[in-house]
Amino acid sequence: MPDLFKQPLHLGLGATAVVQPEFTGMDWYADYSARCEVDGVEGRLVSLYTFTEDWTSWECHPVGHEVVVCTAGRMTLHQELADGTTATVSISALANMPSIRPVHGTRPTSKVRQRHFS
Repeated sequence: MPDLFKQPLHLGLGATAVVQPEFTGMDWYADYSARCEVDGVEGRLVSLYTFTEDWTSWECHPVGHEVVVCTAGRMTLHQELADGTTATVSISALANMPSIRPVHGTRPTSKVRQRHFS
């Protein structure tokens, strides 16, 4: 099994799970999209990250949900949904977030609330 902190996993059509090349930075995502485009919107990326600071960037998932698992500490996720309403959830375990459509001037973000080391 790969180290998901370094090598993400792609879940594809037909219940496939394919280890991806080591993550090398933001350009990696364009290559990932090309490698896995046959799976379309049904493909899923599984990866792990460690955050010790609030996010300085934002992202959106225009189709599909995103599952966020907080493996240590606590975090607060902020979203602005397509209809203009906002959602905030603090987690220390799991959040299944609805798809986020970019809305002009919005930035879905996360705030690190508590950091635990095991």
